[in-house]
Amino acid sequence: MSTAADEMENFAAKAALRNRIKIALKQLKCQDRSTQSLEVTKKLLAHPKYLSSKGVAVFLSMKDEVDTEGIVRNIFDSGKHCYIPRLV
Repeated sequence: MSTAADEMENFAAKAALRNRIKIALKQLKCQDRSTQSLEVTKKLLAHPKYLSSKGVAVFLSMKDEVDTEGIVRNIFDSGKHCYIPRLV
């Protein structure tokens, strides 16, 4: 059973990991980011779970993140429902 201390430790670990990933992404060269974005897109679009899905939740990418434009385009082109979180 999880305790409040365990949850706080997990929260801190996740925050630290997100920060490390954010720093690593900012240090990527534009060409490297494009290459990796294409690889991520190819792998996702070929995944059996993606292929059989009727709807997909996806974040719209920021400039320092993996580009999700190809994923979003494929979602719409294939007639799937696209769920994009909204910041309120």
